[in-house]
Amino acid sequence: MKSSRPRALPGVVLVVGVGALVALASQFGATSPYFEQPSSAGISGTGQPGERFYAGLVQVEVKAGDSIEFLAVDGLPTGSTTFVVRLRETDAALGVAPESLISEKGIYRPLAGSTFTANDGPLQVLALITAEDSDVLVSGPILRFSVNGRPARSERLLISVLICASGAHPEGPCGGPQPPHG
Repeated sequence: MKSSRPRALPGVVLVVGVGALVALASQFGATSPYFEQPSSAGISGTGQPGERFYAGLVQVEVKAGDSIEFLAVDGLPTGSTTFVVRLRETDAALGVAPESLISEKGIYRPLAGSTFTANDGPLQVLALITAEDSDVLVSGPILRFSVNGRPARSERLLISVLICASGAHPEGPCGGPQPPHG
């Protein structure tokens, strides 16, 4: 039986920058109209151009009696792909991880058109982002979804994702020392 508590994956990098989080939280507000979110979060990874990273954008739960159809995530770099996973099907929620470290990709469903209810349990919305020659920053992407077949809604996700260009920061990844793995 799988544990209901997520555990860390080797090689997953989670970085929280206090100044950036305060700015993000004050800019976007601390709560969500439908999905409860943490006040804000920042995550990062470092990779070679063309290397792909999964980034956990938000963990959500569908309210009892509702059916949610996910439509899209706006504000991601061109070429990014979005997925959703039922957390009970995996051993871990993700921060940022290179695609090469993810062995459970088969349980990731394309986000657009996926429908879930409260019976599906906690979900995580993921983006597959490609590293470039320069840093890639995603800040406050917008999740679009429909509740019970009603008109589409949009919610800004209180997250900032930074994929640093390997070699672009001689002083260390993203201007500082490599964070510890959790």
